[in-house]
Amino acid sequence: MSRACYSMLCWLVLTCGAFAQGASDPNEGLRMVRGTGGQNYLYWWGRSGRTYFVQYSVDMITWHYFPDVIEPGGNAPISYYFSVSGATGLFVRLKYTDLATSDPIGGDFDGDKVPNTVELDIGTDPLHFADSDSDGMPDDWETWFGLNPNYSGDATGNLDGDGLSNLAEYQNGAAGSDPTDYYNGVYPRIGIISGNYQTAEPGRFSSQPLVFEVKFDGTNTPVNHGPITIVADGDDPAQVSLTNDGSGLATSLNLFTGTDGRVQVYYKHPAVSPYVPGDCSSGIDYDFVSR
Repeated sequence: MSRACYSMLCWLVLTCGAFAQGASDPNEGLRMVRGTGGQNYLYWWGRSGRTYFVQYSVDMITWHYFPDVIEPGGNAPISYYFSVSGATGLFVRLKYTDLATSDPIGGDFDGDKVPNTVELDIGTDPLHFADSDSDGMPDDWETWFGLNPNYSGDATGNLDGDGLSNLAEYQNGAAGSDPTDYYNGVYPRIGIISGNYQTAEPGRFSSQPLVFEVKFDGTNTPVNHGPITIVADGDDPAQVSLTNDGSGLATSLNLFTGTDGRVQVYYKHPAVSPYVPGDCSSGIDYDFVSR
């Protein structure tokens, strides 16, 4: 568990001149210098073994992190520049932990499987672990993936349709897996196994469907119920459909593979003139989608 500590507070209208920071200074020797045009400079002594964050508040009740400050101490002064406009009652403070880390940026001080830098980006606290609804998923992790930290019922949900509950996604490994991404960022291979290299008159369907097969690399296992988008692209786009009767035509289709890892579409050639015979693959693309 992270041990978080605070430095003394500073108020912008009570700023002071620059000071030489030293290891013996209390409160990390925190000083602020206010420049012109809303420019402000913080200086403090960075003690070795500590990682520092900077927070701000307008009422000394609600505090927010500056999203770009994760500073490891090295027994040397640290400085940070920021600017504000129209604020006369802005307070700032240091917050730090003495937990050892070799990666303060990508590390995870509070152990909730959300990297420190991500926590600052999404506005959560990288030094505080909480599970408000006691569903086994930390508040910060739920916030990161758009779940509700105050609703325990989403633990059994399955946002990406991959067969794993949201709770299982959190429990999956040291960093968890992404409950909004079926493939968790590791995309399988896809190929056209039949129906390619068909020709047709401009604006006509190929006689046979294009059949795609999606398999996981390494295991050669078909991807069951995997989301995939089939796109008809090009300067003069063709169209695709699930049937060849002219209904449901679109330039892209969001589909799910069957138990055999396959999907199929009918390809309607673009209405170009003069007609140049070509293969279907020249006007087809695909994309793996999150859900």
